[in-house]
Amino acid sequence: AAASSATKMARQPSRLRSLVLPLLVLGFVPAFFGGRDGVGYVAPSIHSSLRRLSNCQRREAISWSLLLPVPLMQPSPAKAEATPNMRRTLKTFSEGLQETADQLVFGVRPRILKQDWPWFREYLRPDSYGNSKAYIDLAFTLDRVVVGNEDLLEGAEDAPVKMIRLLDDANMTVWKEGEGRREALLKTWDAMSSTVSSVMTAVNSYAASEPELKEVTSFLPFVLPKEDANKYGRSIDIYNKKCTG
Repeated sequence: AAASSATKMARQPSRLRSLVLPLLVLGFVPAFFGGRDGVGYVAPSIHSSLRRLSNCQRREAISWSLLLPVPLMQPSPAKAEATPNMRRTLKTFSEGLQETADQLVFGVRPRILKQDWPWFREYLRPDSYGNSKAYIDLAFTLDRVVVGNEDLLEGAEDAPVKMIRLLDDANMTVWKEGEGRREALLKTWDAMSSTVSSVMTAVNSYAASEPELKEVTSFLPFVLPKEDANKYGRSIDIYNKKCTG
């Protein structure tokens, strides 16, 4: 009887295995989308493939990554050696940070000027998980760049929180009726631009003191968003190519 019982126990799947396997699977997903991020640029080969995605495909990839448990998505605490952590951050998110400015200049501001409220309502509308297209385009990368590097990015520590609040303000504005929406959204755009610029300026400043970081990404120094697209310093052709895939 004892032997029979032992045999049955041996045949039963280990409870530990049943608990660990899902974690291993979830561990693979962040490895694809990025262990510290939701976009996925930890492995260079995966990173290069995602660079070719259109904005819609990129948003979809990030949206799925945002469903991961928070503990798996959080970056490691800042260590005594700051540069290695910043190297990983820039390798992963430098392109996304510059594209955040591109979207503000070439995507968001022109539609404010055109008063394209239907587009804005769709752009700012949260999905069933609370993530809007605007959040993915404008706030997600800021969060991933700043969190874990707060001590290195003076003046930009609260940039992710500011951007989320600004997106909430914009969403409330576009649903209002009557005059004044255009002017209100232009003020919000200015605040968004300032928030993105604070992160870019802080990263540029830190990178200037660590020349080796320029070997990590070609996007340094970052080009800050400008009200006038002609003075921005980035081509709209790059933006259009990314949008259309």
